[in-house]
Amino acid sequence: MNSRGWCARGVFNSLQAAGLRITRSASAYMAARTLAHDKRFREVRLTDAQTSKLPPGAIIVSGPYNHPGNPHGHIAVTLALPLVAPVRLPVSPGGVPEARPAFLAVSVA
Repeated sequence: MNSRGWCARGVFNSLQAAGLRITRSASAYMAARTLAHDKRFREVRLTDAQTSKLPPGAIIVSGPYNHPGNPHGHIAVTLALPLVAPVRLPVSPGGVPEARPAFLAVSVA
């Protein structure tokens, strides 16, 4: 799927196609709050290095950042390892990797 510049729409469309309808948000970073309150997902906080170990289907969310000027943040779904949907996540102003939310689908009975 080509969702360049429209990552949130691409992820929301993919979730809907998989039967997981969630409330759409105006910006990618806003999806973190929606997913955090959805009982079908479990939130974990990871560094960029740890995100490479997520299973396929995990959702990674990044907050807004100013380099290269993205006030909407980013959201991506991990694919079959070692592939990940294109993600360029920022580091803190001091160059230190930030922990960011990732969401794993859980089974709901």
